[in-house]
Amino acid sequence: MQSVSNKHGFINQDEYFENRRVASKDTSNYYVIKKGFFAYNPSRIDVGSLAYKFDDEISIISPLYVSFQANKEKIIDEFLLNWFFLKDL
Repeated sequence: MQSVSNKHGFINQDEYFENRRVASKDTSNYYVIKKGFFAYNPSRIDVGSLAYKFDDEISIISPLYVSFQANKEKIIDEFLLNWFFLKDL
């Protein structure tokens, strides 16, 4: 299981939440995240809790997150990722 952090993007929950389990035992409704997907925590988007999946490793995240993939015909992932992290719009 992974979480989305505001500093490190996707991070293993056992590294992020010390000494406690935050994932449900039933993960049937969790999202499978593959390379090229974005995910964010809607309750923490104001502090930058957004991640982009760069590697080929499969991640599983909570259904509390929102996940999406950019339309590759209309926008480049790296541009969108940089735009999300612009501080002064």
